Amino acid sequence: MMKTQTDPWTMFLYSLKSPVPKVKYSHRLATFLAFAGLPSDIPEEEQARLFASKVASDMNWVFDVILKFVMYHLERMNRGRNSSGHGLAGIFISVLFAV
Repeated sequence: MMKTQTDPWTMFLYSLKSPVPKVKYSHRLATFLAFAGLPSDIPEEEQARLFASKVASDMNWVFDVILKFVMYHLERMNRGRNSSGHGLAGIFISVLFAV
């Protein structure tokens, strides 16, 4: 039997039903992928595929990236540069369900 893999970008978009969150969370996911050091000169769809392949091959890398991302945003919130914590929660919901 042939094994198929669902495209991570398609899964991410499908999980968001309303058009407003699709735009909002797509932007937030792009912010995370840029933070992760993925190439910014390729489409978001390809960035999501690269991220998913990195997750599959190196869980230590993804743990490190997510931890650094959380710490960065927590520091920003503590310094008063982020008016709400909803942005951080939204990013992680997007990231967790996209992979």
